[in-house]
Amino acid sequence: MTTYTLSKNSPRNTVLTDPDGNIAYKIFTPFTLKNITTTITRAEKSDLVAVIHWNVTDKNEITMNGVTKRINDVFPKTKTLGRSRVYTTPDGEKFKWKNLIKLYCVSEPTGLNIATYYKVFFGGHREKKSTLDIAPSALHLSDILVGSDMGYYGKRRGRLKPFQADTPSHNVAAILQRTSIASSS
Repeated sequence: MTTYTLSKNSPRNTVLTDPDGNIAYKIFTPFTLKNITTTITRAEKSDLVAVIHWNVTDKNEITMNGVTKRINDVFPKTKTLGRSRVYTTPDGEKFKWKNLIKLYCVSEPTGLNIATYYKVFFGGHREKKSTLDIAPSALHLSDILVGSDMGYYGKRRGRLKPFQADTPSHNVAAILQRTSIASSS
């Protein structure tokens, strides 16, 4: 299992470090009231992994592997009222993000857990940090898992106002938001 630790509790603005403390990914979302853009890069080469456009009035979009699509098209729900969302890689591999007590990702064909996001509540006030664990069998999907985790997490928080994303009340709002079904589209 490879564990990436988030430097901040907000996955919209954070640095993910590997077990050796090296920067693996950077996630940056500038403060703005509308048309927010989140950029995810691989740190060692500053390679672009994904760009997510959070629009207040339009549909949210994500660009991964040079392809831009609506988030609802990239991460369709498995059931009308369900919380799970499926992602299909360019190679046709499918995996599902599930949000129960924690956010985790399973391989569709095998049902095996390939990634788990552990959110630490009130992380800004605690020493323990949120983490993203990726199974050894899924390390080749790290870029996609980091990008889709952000897309899923951001989609779940869709009803939060953009200016709330990094305010002190963000953690409490996120706790409340993660317990409800979000669908901003």
